[in-house]
Amino acid sequence: MERFITSAMEWLPYLARGLVTSIELAGVAMVLSLSLGLVLAAAIQIGGRQLRVTARTYIEITRGIPGLAMLYIVYFGLPSIGIVIQDAFWAAGLALGLTGAGYMAEIYRVGLESPDRGQHEASLAIGMTRISSLRYVILPQAIPVIMPAATNMALDMLKDTTLATVISTPELMQHALLLITFSYRPLEIYILTALLYLAAGLPLSAPDVPASASRDHECVAQGTVRARHQVPVHQEWREEGRAG
Repeated sequence: MERFITSAMEWLPYLARGLVTSIELAGVAMVLSLSLGLVLAAAIQIGGRQLRVTARTYIEITRGIPGLAMLYIVYFGLPSIGIVIQDAFWAAGLALGLTGAGYMAEIYRVGLESPDRGQHEASLAIGMTRISSLRYVILPQAIPVIMPAATNMALDMLKDTTLATVISTPELMQHALLLITFSYRPLEIYILTALLYLAAGLPLSAPDVPASASRDHECVAQGTVRARHQVPVHQEWREEGRAG
């Protein structure tokens, strides 16, 4: 045990550099997943038929392709058609992000469909556009539903960065493999590497948003609809009363 602790103190600085790269890679992939996933979910919710079919097709394809296969397509396949990404870090970030976008789109979809459909119809009835209804009515209530799943997605993304080892991205697992090559002590190094992944993922394992927060978001959303449209609606009622 004493020998392991002594060796771990020597290995930690080297492994820590790989951990920083893993966290950065997961961050790049999550930004792409969050952004593209939101676009896909919006296309399904408020887009026309062609947009919905395109978004759904992308989601099904990316969810059905393993992350490793997507990584090979991006890094080794795209150069055959003239698209070369020389930096393995960005190639891995792109591949993981494209794959994660399909899963994030489904997370967004479930969250956006969680509020009662009548609220969306009511907001349209009082003159809000579909985009305004999505932004001010649906999204505030969807956030508490989306956050726990998105947090788990970020945790999975951090662990999926190990796939980038196959294209020599200098992340944590790659550093561990190189260290094993020189030290010939795989068990201790793999255990230490696993502990570092565990430590990096602990902040993402926070408790879910409580149900009271979801109710607060719903009250805010409903209040927003009334506040933004109270005067025009009352004016419309008065006008109808005069006409009658």
